[in-house]
Amino acid sequence: MQDLVLSLLNPDQVRPAEQLLKDTQTRSLIRKQLGQLLLLSKNVHSDPYDQLLVIASQADFATEDECVCVASIVYRYLPITEIFPMVTEHHGMDLGSRCLLALSFFQPAMQQPRFYRQAGRQGFYQADRHDLAKHFTNWEYFLNEMLPLST
Repeated sequence: MQDLVLSLLNPDQVRPAEQLLKDTQTRSLIRKQLGQLLLLSKNVHSDPYDQLLVIASQADFATEDECVCVASIVYRYLPITEIFPMVTEHHGMDLGSRCLLALSFFQPAMQQPRFYRQAGRQGFYQADRHDLAKHFTNWEYFLNEMLPLST
């Protein structure tokens, strides 16, 4: 996160921002601000996970923990070439994550989006991530808008 802070903020803002990131009370506010700056920036930054985290932090409907989880899902699953969910092979968090990303980024390729939306919610419920299940559609549209990978 330090590289991102250094690249997005003025030198006199770096130290206060680093201190605020250490404080659990202000961390999510600083991540939101960094996310807004990142989205306005035209630069590519070094750590993709930190970038995903500050972008996910822009989701007003989610808790900080939920934003961290979604950033981790995108970071972990997006490089996988076989991202599409298979309900006979994938279960729990794996199924929920694959359904979420497939619908967010590759929806035109999904034959039955309603089926996979429900399967994804169920996968998150099985993994005891009720917050992700509840906000599944919110995250689907948020990721599609904020990280437009498909055309």
